[in-house]
Amino acid sequence: MRRYLFLFVISAVLAGCEDGLRVRAGEGEDPVRDRVTALTAPAAGNGDVHIVRLVARGDRYFFEPDEVHVRVGEVVRFVHTDHQPESIAFDIAGAPEGGAEFLVRQNLAAGPLLTTPGAVYDVPLEGAPPGVYPFFSVPHAEFGMRGRLHVAP
Repeated sequence: MRRYLFLFVISAVLAGCEDGLRVRAGEGEDPVRDRVTALTAPAAGNGDVHIVRLVARGDRYFFEPDEVHVRVGEVVRFVHTDHQPESIAFDIAGAPEGGAEFLVRQNLAAGPLLTTPGAVYDVPLEGAPPGVYPFFSVPHAEFGMRGRLHVAP
């Protein structure tokens, strides 16, 4: 039931977003369904996609959720929900053993600048060393916009 409620909310939010979403599937007859499919379909690997929203409410900035539990091979998809520019970076110094090298090797240490609602940044975790990976919003870390990615084998 929560999944259907989530999909409904995502559909409602994205209904007005014409640009900014990297759609992996071709545009069909139902653009809202296509956007939801693009958000929830795996981007890489064979694992699940875990969606993390980048949220701004007034002067509060946060990840929703800010604690993400995944398995090696799954994908974390950061979804921009506001008009404030956002960019996600991982704290390389706080990465688990072998994690910093993984992030750098896969070019995942810092993500692209997301400027439009619905824009996504995928972090595929194929071959990631298990452990906790702290991440933060580059422009809003000083406002407490931080999270942790828990990667299990």
